[in-house]
Amino acid sequence: DTLGIDSFLILNLVVFGPLLPVTIAQALWDLKLDKRFKSLNSFSFRGTVGYSITFVCLLLLPWASSSLTMLAITSLFLGLSSAALHGMLKQMASFIYPNCGRLPAAVTAGLQASAVLALIVSVTSGFGRCANEKGLKLFYFSTAAMLLICWLSFSFLLRSSRGVLRSMRRRDSLLEDESERPLLPGSAMDHDDEFGREDELSLWQLSKKSWPVCLTIMFTVSSSMAVSSWFNRFESADPSNQSFPQILFYTRLFADLLGRPATLCLTTKSSSLILFLSTAR
Repeated sequence: DTLGIDSFLILNLVVFGPLLPVTIAQALWDLKLDKRFKSLNSFSFRGTVGYSITFVCLLLLPWASSSLTMLAITSLFLGLSSAALHGMLKQMASFIYPNCGRLPAAVTAGLQASAVLALIVSVTSGFGRCANEKGLKLFYFSTAAMLLICWLSFSFLLRSSRGVLRSMRRRDSLLEDESERPLLPGSAMDHDDEFGREDELSLWQLSKKSWPVCLTIMFTVSSSMAVSSWFNRFESADPSNQSFPQILFYTRLFADLLGRPATLCLTTKSSSLILFLSTAR
C-alpha cells in the first residue's frame, strides 16, 4: 500500500517549507543571541537541539509511516530541525578558516553527498524496493545511528578543533567591537591589524546589495523543488517498478553533486551573470 500520489508533494512541502522561515529567523536573531551567550555556546546549543530533534524524529518515523498525517507532522519537525542545522553549518563555514573560500561550497556538497549514505542503507536494508517492515525499521534506525555519529563529531569539532575555537573567539571579538561603535554607511571600512575587521552592513543594506543573488537562489531552488515534486507521478514502462521515483530522485541528486566542483573551479564576481544563468536554466 502507498500513501497516495500526492504524498510526495505534501512531504516535499513540509520538509523544505521551513527553510525560508527558519533562515529569516536565523538572520534576525542569531547575531543577537551570539552576542549575549558567545558564539561557542550558541552554536553548541543549536547543534544539540537540532540533532536531538532530528534523532527523535528518525526513531518515530517507522511508526508514523502508516499514516500520511502522522508522517507529515513528524516530517515537519524533521524539516525544522534540518533547516536549523543547515543554516548553522553554513554560518560556521562563512567565518571558520576565513582565508579558505572553498569551505562553503564543500559544506554544501557534503550536505548533498550525505544522501549517498542514505542510498547505501536503503539498498542494504531493502527499504524502497519492498514494503518490508523490518527493512523500514532497519533503514531509519541505521540512519539514526549515522546521525548520532555526526552529532558526536560535531561536538568534538566544537570542543577540540583549534581552528574552530580560534574562529569562534575572533567572531566574538568582532561582535563585541561592533556593539561598542555605530555602524558606518556600508562602503567605509575600519581595518584591524589582528583580525582584519570590517564594519558589517545592516540587514536592509545587505538586502539591497545582494538581491540578484537572492533572486538567483529563489529561481534555482523553486525550479528544483517543482521538478522533484512530480517524480512519483511519472509512470515506469514496467508497472511493477515502484522504485522509479527513487531512481529519478537520485539521478537528479548525483547531477547536482557533480556540479559542485564547478563552483570551486569556475568563479565569478558578477551577480548579474549568475542571475542570467539561473534564469536561463
